[in-house]
Amino acid sequence: RGLLQPRHVLLCDPTQPARAGDVVLVVEGGAIIGLGLLQPGAAGRIAWIEDGAARGAARETARPWRVVAARLA
Repeated sequence: RGLLQPRHVLLCDPTQPARAGDVVLVVEGGAIIGLGLLQPGAAGRIAWIEDGAARGAARETARPWRVVAARLA
């Protein structure tokens, strides 16, 4: 859906801290729940812009993985 299409390859580094303005893949419970531009969020929340819309998730369960490279097939 959205930015992520079949055959796209993203290289993420979950050990690098993601900062506001980074493109991130948001993972929760082993599943991708979002891909977008990380925004400053409220305490305890991860906020990102995906397909022009604001999205968010609880920092307790979701993690933003910084995208360091992409191949869009």
